[in-house]
Amino acid sequence: DKDAMGRFFPHADIADIIRNMRHPDNQSYNAHFTYPKGGAIEYIKALLHDLDDDRIHYQERLESVDVVNKVAHTNRRTIQYEHLISSAPFPKMMDMCGVDYDRSQYSWNKVLVYNLGFDRKGQEQDHWVYIPERDKVFYRVGFYDNIFNTPRMSLYVEIGLQADASVDIDGTLPEVLTDLAKAGITDTHKLVSWHSVVLDPAYVHVSESGQADFRARHAELSDQGVHCVGRYGAWKYCSIEDNIIEARDLARALGQST
Repeated sequence: DKDAMGRFFPHADIADIIRNMRHPDNQSYNAHFTYPKGGAIEYIKALLHDLDDDRIHYQERLESVDVVNKVAHTNRRTIQYEHLISSAPFPKMMDMCGVDYDRSQYSWNKVLVYNLGFDRKGQEQDHWVYIPERDKVFYRVGFYDNIFNTPRMSLYVEIGLQADASVDIDGTLPEVLTDLAKAGITDTHKLVSWHSVVLDPAYVHVSESGQADFRARHAELSDQGVHCVGRYGAWKYCSIEDNIIEARDLARALGQST
């Protein structure tokens, strides 16, 4: 879907391209960035600031929802609710709510991410780089150390995978290190620490027919008091800022309805 990425993939015609060649203009959605120095976790800390600790329940997962009687079942207890707000991946939430839907309309990929720490600094000009070569295992490399101006190279490396692909974390790491050297990102650098995470889903596949089905199912759940929000709950590509605004607007709307 050519419109799937919205403002994140600016549309351009020939006139725009020629005009930008003559008078460079970088006024896109990501021309400027603000990074919390402590990382994105700072957003969470800010949101938690005015909440009592006993309002947050860790190691507890939602397993099923009775939308008729408005009862949520977790691995620990049963909760009666008036409104349930979910940021879980939308297909997963539909499964837990017993919604009948066309599974072929919902697809996504997953991303294997390595966080790599090295013994010394590398190049200093880039925050992240896209790698278009198919002979490299990764498609994007980011430089934490350049973002935060720290003295040793610290990278995040992203590898795109099909949703049903198997993941070999230990076996893929040597490929990553080899390809980083091939790309000129590392030379005699020594890896001193690493960590990995699999994002599943990572990027949802947006299509016109899929969005039509999503809107119908989303409205159905909303009418039953289940409100699905966020990048995965609302099954879209969006920013953290979008998520914050969406959550704020929903909170205001629900507050006015009570």
